[in-house]
Amino acid sequence: MKNNQSSKVIKEKPVEWTNWGRFKLFIVFIIIFGAFIFFVRFWREVKKDEIKFIESDYGFIKAKIVDKSTYKSWTLTVEYVVNNKKYVESEAVINNSLNVGDSIWIKYSKLNPKLIIIDLTNE
Repeated sequence: MKNNQSSKVIKEKPVEWTNWGRFKLFIVFIIIFGAFIFFVRFWREVKKDEIKFIESDYGFIKAKIVDKSTYKSWTLTVEYVVNNKKYVESEAVINNSLNVGDSIWIKYSKLNPKLIIIDLTNE
C-alpha cells in the first residue's frame, strides 16, 4: 500500500502585507541604512586620523609591488624595508597602470612603519 500522505501537495498561502508589517520592514531598512552610513563615516574618520599620523613624521622609501588585486577597488601590495625590517602592506589606489614587479615610492610613518600612503597621481 502506498502512503497517501506523501503524495499530497501542500499549497503555500501568499504573504499578505499589513500596514504594521510594512512599517516594521521600513524600520529594519532604516536601521540597516543607518548602520551602513555610520560605518562608512567611522572608516573615513579612522583613515583621516591615520593620514594625519603619517603626515606628522614621515619618510619616503622605494617599495616593490608584490601583488595587485582588483576586487572592489584597485589594491596594491608592496614590500619595503625600514631599519632592516621587511614590511608587506596593502592599500587601495586610484591609478591602475602599475604591475607586479614595478617599483614605486611610498610615504611611511617613521613612528609606525606599517602605516603607509601609496600616493599615485594620474599625471
